[in-house]
Amino acid sequence: MSDGDPTGIPERCAPSEEMRLVRLAFAVSDTLRHVGMPAVYAGSSYDGLSTGVSGAVVFHAPYTDASAGVYVHWMPSPALLQQVTRPEGPDPQAVALGSAAQQAMHTAIRGILTAGGWQVTDHFNSAAGEDYLKVTTAPAA
Repeated sequence: MSDGDPTGIPERCAPSEEMRLVRLAFAVSDTLRHVGMPAVYAGSSYDGLSTGVSGAVVFHAPYTDASAGVYVHWMPSPALLQQVTRPEGPDPQAVALGSAAQQAMHTAIRGILTAGGWQVTDHFNSAAGEDYLKVTTAPAA
């Protein structure tokens, strides 16, 4: 975080470090797709993530603090999201389905990446109120 930065957002890392994170994020996406899981690289949390995507969403956080890294989270289909966020209130069945899918898919993603040699830890994003998986180490070559 830069001195005097009122937003509390950490400083962006050096371009060479960001490129390392991008390559890591693509490799994580490739591992998931290799086993048949729908996975998409959604960009940088600094620049704003791609929207309207579903499946295993992989992104990088290009910061200079401990939040830097590659993250994965499960995003349900846009149709399910609409049922959960509709103006008249969430559809209880859609909420239950979304919650069950999130838990099951995070377990599956963790298992797939761990079997592929990645180190994966839980990460709660308090700003977004969402659980992510943080991928911290690539498989040995």
